[in-house]
Amino acid sequence: MAKKALYVEIIRPPVIEPFGFPIQVQDSGRTQVTCSISSGDLPIKVSWTKDGRSIANNLNVG
Repeated sequence: MAKKALYVEIIRPPVIEPFGFPIQVQDSGRTQVTCSISSGDLPIKVSWTKDGRSIANNLNVG
């Protein structure tokens, strides 16, 4: 009789709570967007992009 050990890792994708962007922001105006994740397996990494390029927190993106 043969035996074999098996390791199984269940990975649940993160669930991102709905959020939106303001309809209008004046030129040189400020806005804030918050991303909240309610569940999912760790580690979870969040990154923001604009036009396909990464942006940092608290950065003027223009």
